[in-house]
Amino acid sequence: MPEVTVVIPCYNHGAFVRAAIDSVLSQTFDDLDILVVNDGSTEPGTLSVLQELDLPKTRVLHKENGHLSSARNHGIAQAKSEFILTLDADDTLEPTFLEKAMKVIRGDDRIAAVTCDVLTVGPGGGEVCRFPGGTLEDFLYKSECLACCLFRRKVWEEVGGFDESMKEGYEDWNFWIAVTKRGWRIGTVPEPLYHYRVASDSMVAEADRKRPRLVKQIVSNHREVFAEHVEDVVYEKEMRIRNLEERLNQLRGSTAYRVGRLLCHPLKSLGNLLSGRSSEKD
Repeated sequence: MPEVTVVIPCYNHGAFVRAAIDSVLSQTFDDLDILVVNDGSTEPGTLSVLQELDLPKTRVLHKENGHLSSARNHGIAQAKSEFILTLDADDTLEPTFLEKAMKVIRGDDRIAAVTCDVLTVGPGGGEVCRFPGGTLEDFLYKSECLACCLFRRKVWEEVGGFDESMKEGYEDWNFWIAVTKRGWRIGTVPEPLYHYRVASDSMVAEADRKRPRLVKQIVSNHREVFAEHVEDVVYEKEMRIRNLEERLNQLRGSTAYRVGRLLCHPLKSLGNLLSGRSSEKD
């Protein structure tokens, strides 16, 4: 029985899934197997790739579309290993991720999961995003852990898996609050070992546009936690607003900002002029 099962949900990502699998097979830690969960893909190219997939340690599971939480739960339910690694089908891992993450999680029985920093790839990529992990208090304002990371299977069992009613995103943040409120900690490898593919129409981008409603759902799911820590949440929010305002004020005082306003002023005047002429014609 392998020590780690890698679960890769795939919905119409046939163009990328092979690269995701290859990044797992290239890990320096190789006591693993891979479950690719076809979550009701409809794209012919994806169906063809999954049908013809014949790689070591890799098996494809098929199910009706149920969105990301459902696909992850389906794959994890089939796993027998002590540890689970979730990976999105359009992302990849650096070869040393599992080796370094296993060292962290084996070293502390209080650690439920191990995340890492993220390097964005694709158009506009190249940014490194930090995910430091932590305890419950660190997750009350935003998620400090990747959805795709290494975690103990028994933790997934304790919280009842990913919430399948959260089909529009933030299901990972909801999951980590459920985990950390039971006293678990999230560890991290502070290196950009996860490569996240940037896409304007990605589920993450769409979820961020719906953040107020999704956060409201998370608060409702963990009402007792947010009621207990309401002062901390409000304080953190106010501090972030203040920091944002300070950065905006610094930007407004910069030479680049003043030059930009100067350059845009003629365009603004022209726009007002054209708008006035349009009104006269109306």
